[in-house]
Amino acid sequence: MRSYKELFLFLFLGTSGGGAVALAQTFTLEQALSYAQEHNSDLTAAAEQTEASAARTEAARAARAPQFDASYTARISNNPLDALAAKLNTRSASSADFGPSQLNNPGTTHLHTTALSMTLPIYTGGRISADIHRRENEEQASVLGYQRTRENIAFQIIRAYHVAQAAEQGVEISAETQAAAQQHANTTAHLLRQGRIVPSDKLTAEVNLGAMQGQYAHALVQQRHALDQLKLAIGLSLDDDLQVAPLTLTDDAGSLPAVTELEAQALGARPDLQALRAQLTASQAQIEVVQAANKPQINLVAANTWYDRQPGFANHSWSVMGIISKTFYNGGRTSSQALAARHENAALAERVRGLEQRIRSEVRSAYDNVADARTRRVIAIENVAKAKQGVALIRKRYGEGHTILIDLLQAEHALAEAKNEELATWLDLEDSQASLHFYLGKWE
Repeated sequence: MRSYKELFLFLFLGTSGGGAVALAQTFTLEQALSYAQEHNSDLTAAAEQTEASAARTEAARAARAPQFDASYTARISNNPLDALAAKLNTRSASSADFGPSQLNNPGTTHLHTTALSMTLPIYTGGRISADIHRRENEEQASVLGYQRTRENIAFQIIRAYHVAQAAEQGVEISAETQAAAQQHANTTAHLLRQGRIVPSDKLTAEVNLGAMQGQYAHALVQQRHALDQLKLAIGLSLDDDLQVAPLTLTDDAGSLPAVTELEAQALGARPDLQALRAQLTASQAQIEVVQAANKPQINLVAANTWYDRQPGFANHSWSVMGIISKTFYNGGRTSSQALAARHENAALAERVRGLEQRIRSEVRSAYDNVADARTRRVIAIENVAKAKQGVALIRKRYGEGHTILIDLLQAEHALAEAKNEELATWLDLEDSQASLHFYLGKWE
């Protein structure tokens, strides 16, 4: 079994098998993680959001580039001013056109205008650079959010996979106890026919068999539910056939560093916290964007224009101008927008502080859960060994006629409970260790 760091990196980097895998009768954990990369809807949505954020960054950078526009206008008018302008623009004016009668009654004129223009921002009060800074940080936040989504999906798949493995192991334990109960029922029936036991022993064995059959049926239901949850996590249809690799109970837990060290690691590495910090920086840049509206704006505009009485490129004119503008009053709109941006920035700062505290709490809780699960697992393993010894001893005494059937059944029940407890502590330990790694948010 790979370490949790390797498993999370497996999903994040797409290594060891690449993208989607063909549906197999048995999915390994690595195959489940690989399949989810292309079939989990949350991951696909997060990827699309990241692409959208990158496009917005490029759009903000493009604001520094010159803007080129083209236009074509066809106009028919008897407006005196339009008629005179058409004469002048087409360079066809004569002295007769300036007589009072001709100026006041020019008749209908036709004018076709083709224009090309370029606008270049020279100074925007820092608005463009601040907007680029904002978009870059929003893109960074989106990338980090995508990374955290991948980690979260990997975490959910690992948990669901372990639950499915444990459920399968639970079915095996229940099957063993049912088989032993069936054997006792058959043996007591045979002994009763020979007159060697009383009917109550046979009834006790049959009641025990019924109970074990009920437990086995329940274990099968639990297994089906666990597999359904795993299918949902990796993006499979509930109608697809899915099996997990057999469970091997191992103890590979290493030593834990100090919890304060882990807290510091999480505060420096958690992608969701880094993403929120990037959003905070972006909100600070947004304040600068809004405040730039109060500063002068300088633009350079160059234009080429063609005027003709029909579509064409005759009568060329050009112009170059610098435009300086500044808004002195807009009803308080800019100041209100700046105030809103500052409040949003303060709200994000509080969210950052709140998330930092939650991360510390998550790490401490997971740390304690790992330590607790390790202790309980050691005890559970020892109890299984003791329960096996107890069953062996009582089975021998029962065969020698030195004890009664109920003692043997109780010993076997104790063994089954010990095995289930060992399985539960394994699952708790795996879950708590995966949780701790997920809360740390650092997988390299």
